Amino acid sequence: MNLGDCYHALNDKEKCFAFYDKALEVNPDNVAVLNNYAYYLSLENKNLNKALEMAEKVVSVSNTITYLDTYAWVLYKLGRYSEAKRVMDGIDIPQNQWDKTYKDHYKQITDKLK
Repeated sequence: MNLGDCYHALNDKEKCFAFYDKALEVNPDNVAVLNNYAYYLSLENKNLNKALEMAEKVVSVSNTITYLDTYAWVLYKLGRYSEAKRVMDGIDIPQNQWDKTYKDHYKQITDKLK
């Protein structure tokens, strides 16, 4: 995973995704790997159905704000705006405590519903 993150930071998406695939071969249930991989795929609009499967797997075992945001963002990228908003609305942390990324995602999601 760390190598995948390094290659992502270096903007080498091909190597990033290859290392994430290798990490999942070692441990297919690693929620951090699944979450980051799903998010990185969503940023590239690549393999969104795979990203959705991974994000769903993650939130089925843990519902932290980070994981819910990734799940909502993948839904958003798939054009499933109402579902994405429901996920974000279900976050049990007040919005005034969300970081900039979560707030930006929520705004983009809700803007699509106007």
